Amino acid sequence: MYQGALILEGGGFRGVYTAGVLDYLMDQNIQFSDVYGISAGACNALNYLSQNRGRYIKVAKEYCNDPRYMGIKQLVKTGSIFNWQFSFYEIGEKYVLFDYDTFYASPMHLWVGATDCESGDCHWFSNQNGDDMLRSSIASSSMPLLSVIQQIGGRKYLDGGVADSIPVQKALEDGHAKQLIVLTQNDGYVKKPNKMMPMIRKKYKAYPKLCQAMEHRHEKYNQSVCLAKELEQKGQAVILCPSKPMVLKRIEHDVDKLQAAYENGYEDARAASEKIRRLFEQ
Repeated sequence: MYQGALILEGGGFRGVYTAGVLDYLMDQNIQFSDVYGISAGACNALNYLSQNRGRYIKVAKEYCNDPRYMGIKQLVKTGSIFNWQFSFYEIGEKYVLFDYDTFYASPMHLWVGATDCESGDCHWFSNQNGDDMLRSSIASSSMPLLSVIQQIGGRKYLDGGVADSIPVQKALEDGHAKQLIVLTQNDGYVKKPNKMMPMIRKKYKAYPKLCQAMEHRHEKYNQSVCLAKELEQKGQAVILCPSKPMVLKRIEHDVDKLQAAYENGYEDARAASEKIRRLFEQ
């Protein structure tokens, strides 16, 4: 096991790129002491700890056009565009099985970030603290305007990406000088201010710090990318991001595009395997 951090950005269905990376790591029996997942990155992390190779892309392709999984009808009916009960529990227990035993036995330390609506800060759930990691991952994946606020332990949460899209600084603060950072946007991507802020301020007017975090999200995102690149230049990190144009929408219905992005992730990880080995074995 490599002593260091594996950082997994979110991005909705762009997470199939990350799934390709993780499937390559699983094929090579590579594990990390600490895994940090945000939104779709958290969902990928669940399958990584459970060693459910191929499960993420299988679910994405089989259910991306299934109204039980997601869609406008779900949004109108439940307030969330994703059907969390179906996607996190019913699929895993009936259709594309989730290996709970392996997940709970994993030696890897999993951190899942969700944004606290009251404080606007990122709260980190952990399997080492006995937190419900599936429930935490739902909170981490609950996109503003497209999901209802999730309540856990008396606190209210939304998408972890609002407060900390790429938790490189968090991993550094936890003592991880070596990091493998998996991004779901192409190199050179710069996040812009959120054009939906007027609607966000209206909907979440009871949570001013949440609105403030959303307003400044692009700044923190771009700062995190810069920090990641600084670490890479210093020889402390390897960054993996799509080497081919990322054409997937956050919510995607094209199965062929999903498969292509997944294969891009797998091949990018294969191409970087020697760099990863040198970083964590030196």
